[in-house]
Amino acid sequence: MDGMDEATRGAFAHCEATLRDADRPRWLASLYAPAALRPRLHALGAFDAETAAIPLRAREPLAAAIRLRFWRDAIARGDGGDGHPTLTALEATIVAARLPRGALDDLLAARGDAFGGLPWHDARALEAHFGATAGVLIRLSALALAGDGVDPGGAATAGLAGVAVGLS
Repeated sequence: MDGMDEATRGAFAHCEATLRDADRPRWLASLYAPAALRPRLHALGAFDAETAAIPLRAREPLAAAIRLRFWRDAIARGDGGDGHPTLTALEATIVAARLPRGALDDLLAARGDAFGGLPWHDARALEAHFGATAGVLIRLSALALAGDGVDPGGAATAGLAGVAVGLS
């Protein structure tokens, strides 16, 4: 985290605290990553925790869709969310690791499919949802650890791992 301004360092600290509180097992797993790259995992994990909670926090599907649109627009703009700490850290991670914004947008679109109830009519649809959410997050985490836009491979495996995580 060398060369970062104080606001960005604070944003990454916020993400670590969010991940530690929201998903302690994932936070503990992040401790096995190289120390210099852990903040990237914390930013992705906090993003996942905050966006996965949208349907739980919003009582109406329209309110959930508005919150989801906020995230999608901010990521597309690449502006760090006007001071939103998770978006600030996520944007720094996207830039540093050259993460594909389209993958984040696809993940958020899949999250939107869950608003208003469970849209999965069979096991394949449920597996597809987990692959498009948890699997994408696993894939982005691998890319963030590889760094600098290097593709370590394993997209299919990340999708299957996402299904396993989702089902567990």
